[in-house]
Amino acid sequence: DPEAIHTWICSYSPLRDEHGRVICVNTVVHDITDRRASAVALDDATSALRQRDEFLDVVGDRLPEAMLFRVLHTRDGDYTFSWVSKGTAAVTGLTPERILRDPDAFAQQIIDEDRPRFLEAMWTSIQTLSTFDHTCRLRWPDGSLHWCRVRSAVRPIDNGAVVCEGVIINTTGLIETEEALVESQDRYRAIVSALPDLTFLLDADGRYLDAHPRDGRSLLMPADQFIGKLVTEVLPPDLAALFVPCFKQVASGGTAQADYSLTIEGELRQYEARMVPCGSNKI
Repeated sequence: DPEAIHTWICSYSPLRDEHGRVICVNTVVHDITDRRASAVALDDATSALRQRDEFLDVVGDRLPEAMLFRVLHTRDGDYTFSWVSKGTAAVTGLTPERILRDPDAFAQQIIDEDRPRFLEAMWTSIQTLSTFDHTCRLRWPDGSLHWCRVRSAVRPIDNGAVVCEGVIINTTGLIETEEALVESQDRYRAIVSALPDLTFLLDADGRYLDAHPRDGRSLLMPADQFIGKLVTEVLPPDLAALFVPCFKQVASGGTAQADYSLTIEGELRQYEARMVPCGSNKI
């Protein structure tokens, strides 16, 4: 290829006669183009790895309550943490130095009820080279209980070893918030169920979101037929026209009340509706 650029290395060796005079020169020329290209590629790869590690150091050390890690699993089942971010303490209660020195320290913190499932999921991920994603509870050295989620990618390397690189996030606050939300919802349902009156939840546009009747006979139609629909699509036009101004009044931060009558199962019944704000943009 006349356009190809080659790199050569030349070695010179003089040949002398019996008087020590140079009578000729032996020259050996080696084409080191491929070797040179390999060396450049190796330097580029090393530089890329160095830049990636520097990036992980910068990002990992600034993620709140998150720990980036790299674990090497050997073919015989041993494993070591080759790198962890400074967020280790916020996730495990242990220092990075402790994790690097004693890789079992993390697994030992997983509570007894969670550890078998965690280890089983981990080995399955390693054997199948599949993404690892597991949530477990840790008992910190101070005795406190914390939730964490571990997620990592798995890739094979030389000699049958496997590298796992990922992140461990302290999800204690999220779990506690979810539990508080469930408790709040249960408390809300209990209170609503104890009320003797009909209770409806609507959005600011007058769309039915939920209903809590004393029994199905007290409704104009079954709840599954009007949930998700607007009041104007469900109620008689004159009654819907009565409610629409009330919704606007409640949406502006006030309360509203309306007296009306409605025929249910052939019986004319009298009602008093009271409307108040419920959270954001709900009535």
